Amino acid sequence: MPISNMNIHFLFKAYCHFSPFSKCIFLCLFAFLPLNFFFFLRGLFHLRTCTIKEEDMMLYIQEAQDRPFDLLKKDILVHPILEPIYEDFYGTCLLLIQKNSSCTKEGGYLSHEDLALVEQRVSCLIEEVKHDLYQRINFFPFGMWLSLGMGLFGFLYTLSVDWSLEPPPLLSTYSFDLVFPLLALLNGMTCLSYHYWLQRYVSLTVEGAHSLFLRIRQSVEIQYKRVTS
Repeated sequence: MPISNMNIHFLFKAYCHFSPFSKCIFLCLFAFLPLNFFFFLRGLFHLRTCTIKEEDMMLYIQEAQDRPFDLLKKDILVHPILEPIYEDFYGTCLLLIQKNSSCTKEGGYLSHEDLALVEQRVSCLIEEVKHDLYQRINFFPFGMWLSLGMGLFGFLYTLSVDWSLEPPPLLSTYSFDLVFPLLALLNGMTCLSYHYWLQRYVSLTVEGAHSLFLRIRQSVEIQYKRVTS
C-alpha cells in the first residue's frame, strides 16, 4: 500500500475513533492548512504589487531629474506604496521653497538642514508604510499559537476520554491521539515559515523604497539648487 494511502487510512481511522467534540477540533486543525496557504497567497499577492522593481526605480529617478514636482500629476506613473511618500516628499519641498527665506535668497536653494528635514519626514513615512504592511501579515503568529493551543487541548481531551472508557482501549489506539499535536505542529511550522518569508518581503520592499528616495533626493538636490521666485 502506498505511503500516501496509508496516511489517509490512518487519519480516517483516527477520525472515526474520536468523540464528536474531538472530531470538531480535528476538522478545525485540518482546515487551518489550506486557510494558512490562502492567507499566504493573499499577502504575497499584495506585497508583490508593492515591490519596487529596478526598472521602475530608474524611471522614477529619471522623472525626478527631468521634472520632479510633476510626478504628483495623475498622468505620471506612481507606485502605490510610494504615492503617499511622494506627496509628502514633494509637498515638503514646495513648502520649504515657498516659505523658507533661505530659499529665496540668491535665486533660492534648499539648504542641507532643509534636505535633512525632508529626509527625516520621508523616513518616518516609510516606517508607517512598513508598519501597515506588517499589519497585513499579522494573522500568522495568531494562527500559529491558536493551532498549537487547539492541538494541545485536543490531545489532552481525547486522551482523557480514552482513559475514562471501561474497559480501556488498546495501547495502539492511543497513537490516534498523537494526530492532534502533529497537526498543530505542522500548522505552526507553516505559519512560522509563511510569516518569515512575508516579513522578509516587507523588509526588502521598504529597503528598496528608502534607497530609491535617497537617490531621488540627490537628484532633486542637484537639479533644484536654484528655484525661480
